[in-house]
Amino acid sequence: MISTLKLRTVVFLALFLACITGLRAQDGPVLENNSPTLLWSQIRTPNFQVIFPLGFEDQARRMANTLQAVRAAESKSLGTASRLMPVIFQNQSSVSNAFVTLGPRRSEFFTMPTQNYNLLGNNDWLNLLVSHEYRHMAQFEHSIRGFNKIFSYAFGQEAVAGMAFLSVPQWFWEGDAVATETAFTGSGRGRIPEFSLVFRTNLMEDRTFKYDKQYLRSYRNYIPDHYVLGYHMVSHLRKTSNRSDIWGEITGNTWKVPFVPGRFSSSIRYSSGLRVSELYQEMAEKMKQEWTDYLNTLKFTTYETVNQRSNNVYTNYSYPQFLADGRIVVLKSGLGTIDQFVILNEGIEERSYMPGPVNNSGMLSAAGNQVLWNEFRYDPRWPVKNWSVIRTHDVTGSRQVAKTLTTESRYIGGALSPDGQLAVTVESDNDYNSAVVMLGTGSGAKQMIFENSKQAYYSMPRFNETGDEIVALRQQNGKKEIIKFHVIDGKETVLMPETSVNIGHPVMHKNYVL
Repeated sequence: MISTLKLRTVVFLALFLACITGLRAQDGPVLENNSPTLLWSQIRTPNFQVIFPLGFEDQARRMANTLQAVRAAESKSLGTASRLMPVIFQNQSSVSNAFVTLGPRRSEFFTMPTQNYNLLGNNDWLNLLVSHEYRHMAQFEHSIRGFNKIFSYAFGQEAVAGMAFLSVPQWFWEGDAVATETAFTGSGRGRIPEFSLVFRTNLMEDRTFKYDKQYLRSYRNYIPDHYVLGYHMVSHLRKTSNRSDIWGEITGNTWKVPFVPGRFSSSIRYSSGLRVSELYQEMAEKMKQEWTDYLNTLKFTTYETVNQRSNNVYTNYSYPQFLADGRIVVLKSGLGTIDQFVILNEGIEERSYMPGPVNNSGMLSAAGNQVLWNEFRYDPRWPVKNWSVIRTHDVTGSRQVAKTLTTESRYIGGALSPDGQLAVTVESDNDYNSAVVMLGTGSGAKQMIFENSKQAYYSMPRFNETGDEIVALRQQNGKKEIIKFHVIDGKETVLMPETSVNIGHPVMHKNYVL
């Protein structure tokens, strides 16, 4: 009688928490809306309902075919492929993101590509989303089994999502999807060094935190998110067990009785002989040894430290740029610092400006005393609709003053000409086309649109030291090349031919490209 009462209590609490957690499944926005003036169409395949705004037909057809093509291969290691799934393409947003949720059951892709090569790699943006997000669709389908299937009939989709998230930690959901995108594309975050930078740094500096702290993170130590932890946990067990399907077995056993505390750890122990904390320690020790062995093969060059470490709180100083007087402006952020521009001068740090919501494009630009960056702007009525505008700040002026060059625009990245009179950026339209655009910094008006005859994706444009040429990346078919535009006539020249290496952030210096 006592054991039955305890079981009922556990089930009740689990269902209560499931309903709450399900509301935020995948941290995806729930029913954020578009203007009713936006017209929609759909394409139905045997397993997907692709819903898209009119004008997006070409990409919608391509993605419908891609989703159908990857379905069997990407779900094989879980043993469960998704049923008919609605996939909505949102082309009114300037946010580069996507999610899958069960409240209601759907996936949404935000179609404006990021130009940050530490996220995109050499992938086409929509292809990357398909590879990552379809794995989430398969995970959700895999979770509907045993008692969780009963919950789906009794309490609906949100209860299923809640139970799925309560019983299996977030690091598995995202780590498994990152491992999938890495395996099924030519790039993927698992192959990009920046993705593991913080985790690697912590291990190399003897900060091997306990599993709970590594997963739940800290306000004292900077710890990477669950994507990084999950990727390494998932990849490590697959390698050591030599089984691609081992996580399908572990999660399947967990989701059969999702309300039992500790079920995930016991399922890992059943399949691998290790509890989850022991698996983490084994993985951390293995990665530390691999990275130490590699470090011992390197010979470091000399360097000069520009600023002094002021405290023990983790702080990023990103995208340093020289100003006219030789000082350096950077974007500073960290555990104790929200995004702000600071100026470094002989070890002295001075705050210059605190921007709004930064659209991080993986670069920053300064010329003379001006700094240029991207910020998000939001429609007050329709939550899905937002823009990416260009802003500038004069570091010699007021800390509270910045200039907005564009409004209701879709610009990503950007750089100032040496004289500060022009800006170059990349415009992504609502139909997934991109173009390198030159603007006047006085009015923000377009001065030139450079031809994109190959319908490729351009990113990270920057002027040379004389302002008569622009260097940029051109990406297509899983490869990148470095090109330059002549400002006078718009002529395009290839500086470095196509490569599958994930190059990024080209800068021209005299006769060189860095």
